[in-house]
Amino acid sequence: MIYYKHSYDYAKEFLTEKHDTFVLLHNNIGYTYYQEKQYSSALNHYSQGLSLAPECLPDDDTLISTLLSNIALVYSDTERFDEAIESMEKCIEQLRKTLSDDDEKVIHKRTILDGFKRKKILYEVIGEPSEYF
Repeated sequence: MIYYKHSYDYAKEFLTEKHDTFVLLHNNIGYTYYQEKQYSSALNHYSQGLSLAPECLPDDDTLISTLLSNIALVYSDTERFDEAIESMEKCIEQLRKTLSDDDEKVIHKRTILDGFKRKKILYEVIGEPSEYF
């Protein structure tokens, strides 16, 4: 985590705020928080990266789909399944800007999306899915 924070501070000193490096740093910092199960902080950094993306990245950049996928994982892990599903659908839509429907990355994200939908149904039927996953 320290490495990314130092990198962020260094980048702020030498780059404009709308540089694509900040999008990547927010994703990486968010992922570090996610691994530590600090979901609120992870979501904050993923969201910051996503809000910078339109100004810093081409519309079809895969980093946008990565951020959306990471946001979906946070929502799923915090049992916010509707938001997880919505974010993963946006991720797939983003991937389809450059990849075909039968590309392995698109298929993989669809599989994850199906898992979110199943977890949502289980949660509605039996309650706390975290007891079973």
